[in-house]
Amino acid sequence: MVDHWPALALYFPAHIEQAKRLQELVLLLLDDFKPTGLVEDSSMYWRVFFSTSTDRNEANTALNHNQATFSVRSLPINVQDEKWAERSQAELRAVRIGQIVIAPPWDIPASISKDASITDQLLTVIIEPSIGFGTGHHASTRLCIHGLQRLDLTARTVLDLGTGSGVLAIVASTLGATSVRGLDRDATAIATATHNLTLNETARNVSFHVSAIQTSVESSADVVVANLTGAFFSSHSARISSFVVPGGYLICSGITKTESPDVLVALEPYLDLVHEQVEDEWVGLIWQRDPGTGRPAAPNIIQ
Repeated sequence: MVDHWPALALYFPAHIEQAKRLQELVLLLLDDFKPTGLVEDSSMYWRVFFSTSTDRNEANTALNHNQATFSVRSLPINVQDEKWAERSQAELRAVRIGQIVIAPPWDIPASISKDASITDQLLTVIIEPSIGFGTGHHASTRLCIHGLQRLDLTARTVLDLGTGSGVLAIVASTLGATSVRGLDRDATAIATATHNLTLNETARNVSFHVSAIQTSVESSADVVVANLTGAFFSSHSARISSFVVPGGYLICSGITKTESPDVLVALEPYLDLVHEQVEDEWVGLIWQRDPGTGRPAAPNIIQ
């Protein structure tokens, strides 16, 4: 594990409506520089984390070049990972998302079953928090997990694009998927996901790979889950859709309410929208690819 994370401290104007609009624009700009995590300390102060100082510094330069447009002050910082771990143990507890409970190692509920065959009980997935990656406490992660639970994953293949902590891949395996692959362009994310996999004895047939979505040679899957950004879905809709087998499903989140209309327009030429769920300012979508012929059927949605 790294001992610190390169980050940008972002200071937004005090006017709430102005800050919200600026935050949307800043996220669109920063997406080009491979951010790995975001901590919203307040409505006016964010920390955006990067896997390398080079990515962080290039993002800072881009913000400075667009200062007239954004009016956001940015400051390069390094955040010690030990402090994050200490704060995590004090603040992060197990969270229930439907049938799934996401728990840090220090707060595993003793009464929760880890046997994926026991469908009438809660199932626990253990994720050790790391400053750059999801733990199940963010709305977009929860929306993806709700989406996975709306599908019968038994004997199906799942592809997790931008796996981060590996939480969605591990959840998919716990819910019965026969083969799960998680991709991330960040080697640190893959190391984190691999570590989390070792904490979950019942998660089988899961593999993680360093690979960028744009250039990946991974084969398609019955179910694709992607917790990315609205900007990424809009820019790479054809590529993301190509990972879904005919009749298969795409579960996506990381999309704000403001971004959602653009994502709908981008994905509609390739997929049919079958479910939408909103939590706070975040949107989760489930799409289905036209079944076509000659390919295995994907799971039906469980109502």
